Amino acid sequence: MSETAERRDLWRAAAFGLWEVFFFAGMFPEAAFRLLRAAGAVLPQRALINSPYMLTIGLAGYFAAFAYHQCRRQGLTPGKSADMTLQYAVVAVVAFLPVDFWGVLHVAGNALIQNKATIYISTAAKLVGWVYLSVLVCRYYLGNENVFVTMPSLFPSTRRYHG
Repeated sequence: MSETAERRDLWRAAAFGLWEVFFFAGMFPEAAFRLLRAAGAVLPQRALINSPYMLTIGLAGYFAAFAYHQCRRQGLTPGKSADMTLQYAVVAVVAFLPVDFWGVLHVAGNALIQNKATIYISTAAKLVGWVYLSVLVCRYYLGNENVFVTMPSLFPSTRRYHG
């Protein structure tokens, strides 16, 4: 019994480590995209996909699929799981969008930029979403199996299931 539990803990630790790699790539998708392109020795002129937004979409889609699977494992119906997953997908897209953090630090001193508030708000939304999702995954791997079904609902279609 303890050997099975120990093996399970090793797999959980490895999976958590892989999630951390995903989250690091999601925090800096442009750098991760360039790193992957360089590791594959793909020239930008020959690349089939030449945008870090595909990494954003891929990471958000994977997170949404994982969240859907966890909601189903906790007994939610396919419809309820899909509603919860929609919420996670929206947060994940925002959390994994490319942001030039160095550029954001220099926005205040640039008189030509008209929409400084939009830049600050979108950067803050990315950081809040990223932290929220990473804490969610941390809680899941620390043993809270139902963490994906306890998210407060923002969409009216999911409120009727949890209210």
